[in-house]
Amino acid sequence: MKISNNGRLFYLLLVLFFVFNSNLVFSSPAMKEIGFAQPKVKMPAPEFCLYSLSGSEKCLSDYKGKVVLINFWATFCSPCRQEMPSLESLWQTHNADGFVVLAVSADKGHVKTVNEFVNSMTLTFPVLLDDKGGARKKYEVVGLPTTYLVSRDGLILGRMMGEKDWNSAKVHTLIENLARP
Repeated sequence: MKISNNGRLFYLLLVLFFVFNSNLVFSSPAMKEIGFAQPKVKMPAPEFCLYSLSGSEKCLSDYKGKVVLINFWATFCSPCRQEMPSLESLWQTHNADGFVVLAVSADKGHVKTVNEFVNSMTLTFPVLLDDKGGARKKYEVVGLPTTYLVSRDGLILGRMMGEKDWNSAKVHTLIENLARP
């Protein structure tokens, strides 16, 4: 198929628009307002497979088609512990809507400690064990808590470092909008 000069010019302008306006295309004021740093270009979230507290292996790809909030945390991290109830509330409200919370524990070799904490907080979202740090390395986690938001199609939407109240109206609205098919 031969493309006319006008067609080539149209495609060139279209490409240039997307290259120079990637923030317009990919940026979300709601994400910024909540505190997520957003990539200029959406990239696939790195795959990882980790064991859950029940001993079953879970991979990020198991949740394809869902909006995934990956929260890197540890029982020894006070801000991590403080945000867990609001993560549970967010999960309880939206898990039936195509949304999942994956709490990735950085505790090294302390499965019993993690399990006791999860039980004491009555957390029901999946808790995965990253005792060797492989997932944290892939996600360049330098401090806890660090949270990533991944789209239904597996692209990183944003990253947040530090504690967050996940039970705010703005967060719930964002998750509702992202999880909507």
